[in-house]
Amino acid sequence: MSVPGSTWKQNLTNFFLQTHERFDEKIGYGCGLYKRLDNSLFSIVGGDAGVGFDSRYFVHHRMTASILSNTTNGEEDLREVVMDFFNNYA
Repeated sequence: MSVPGSTWKQNLTNFFLQTHERFDEKIGYGCGLYKRLDNSLFSIVGGDAGVGFDSRYFVHHRMTASILSNTTNGEEDLREVVMDFFNNYA
């Protein structure tokens, strides 16, 4: 027995996670979502005057790391620390 709307929800999720634009051999972009083409990392990033954010889901670790900053691009330095941790230590 299927749940009403479950096929529609799955199709929408699949479309959202698809790569719609490739930046290089490793990184792509979908519907507002950056991703590694091997599906090991998904992220949303952005900012505006006075704020910045970066949220990443590390698939292998099943962990999400989110950075919120109250300064323009203030998340960038901490992003390097987080990525270094997951790439080298976790």
